[in-house]
Amino acid sequence: MKTIGEKLRDLRNAYGLSQREFGEKVGITKGSINSYENNVNSITQGAKWKILQATGIGFEYFDSDMTLSEAFKKYNIDINKKLEFKKIEESICAICDGVKNYIDGKYLETFNIKSLFLNHLFDGMGYFDLCFLKVKHNELEPYAKNGDILVVSSNKNAENGDKIIINYKENILIVQYFHEFDKIILKTMSGEEIKFYNSEFSDCVDILAIIKGKFYFEV
Repeated sequence: MKTIGEKLRDLRNAYGLSQREFGEKVGITKGSINSYENNVNSITQGAKWKILQATGIGFEYFDSDMTLSEAFKKYNIDINKKLEFKKIEESICAICDGVKNYIDGKYLETFNIKSLFLNHLFDGMGYFDLCFLKVKHNELEPYAKNGDILVVSSNKNAENGDKIIINYKENILIVQYFHEFDKIILKTMSGEEIKFYNSEFSDCVDILAIIKGKFYFEV
């Protein structure tokens, strides 16, 4: 059985598109397409939704041993039809119970939400995918406590000042990200600094999510 990455590559090649071209059509970055095809990162549910929107192919193609020709037949897909990403002013969002389930890609629910609403909340960020992550017990203390809701993006391209969830030395931490010249500095919630050279950062740290907001609801 082919890997999901191989299936994605087969689908892209069927349209005769480069990774950059395919990414532009479906609304996914070239870097993400490359990481999915080479099985560096697992393809997200949001990415699958975008590919479904653009091509009409179903989740079953990725999640079973269905071949590409079988999928084209089942979903009545014409590869000669122009492939375009449908910018319908909606983003793919998910609800997840606990950090471990988020890391494993196990969501309680996946749904569409108007990007206009998200833009009002998160300062005009455009089309993007989010997960509403419910914190369990003490897994993200001291930043977040049991029952807090973190709104996170699976985008791994952190910018200066972003609070991010990372896997570092088999520990899940929330830190603040800073990039200064040839170094990356991570500041923990207790004020400690962890420093890396640019060249070593990706070998030592796995960025799991970028935090966009934190909420607590008292019922």
